[in-house]
Parts: sequence; structure tokens; C-alpha cells
Amino acid sequence: MKYWIDLFTGTTWAEFRSAGASVSGFQNRMRNTVSKVSTGDVLLCYLTGVKHWVGALEVLGPSEDKKKIWSFTDFPIRLSVKPIVMLDPEHGVPMEEL
Repeated sequence: MKYWIDLFTGTTWAEFRSAGASVSGFQNRMRNTVSKVSTGDVLLCYLTGVKHWVGALEVLGPSEDKKKIWSFTDFPIRLSVKPIVMLDPEHGVPMEEL
């Protein structure tokens, strides 16, 4: 099992959760990195801006899901995930406390 960082903004974290928290997406420039992620790996969710760790997601595998999840961009490289831990931003673990 490997651990990877999955970056979110406040908006993309809320949209991810509202869509059922089952698909995490990445920009095309991340294709090579995402291709190294395996089933069973864990995505550690980091909320930029407020600098809080807000979740951990178990990777279930690649996703063919094309539904509109995020309003800002499409994030076409997608992984099916299962939440292990999900926190509201105000309850996230601040980076400076680690």
C-alpha cells in the first residue's frame, strides 16, 4: 500500500462530497502520476488555502465515470474511491500541527 496526496480547494472538496465521495479526479498533467496509483492505495486529502488535512480515501481502481462533479474544471483522470475518513474543513488537521 502506498500513500498519495490528493489536493482539494474548499469548493472542490464540497463538490466531491456532494457527488457521493466515490470518484476523485485529477488534471491531465497528472496522468503519469495517477497511472502509478494502485487498488488499495490511500489518497490523503489536503485542503489548500486553509492548509488542513481533511480525509483519506481508499483507491478502488480507475473510474470511467464521466459525470459532471466539479464546476471549475472537469478533472478527466479519475479514480474510484471509498472514504476511510472525511472531515469538514473546520475539523481538518492543520498542517502546522503535524
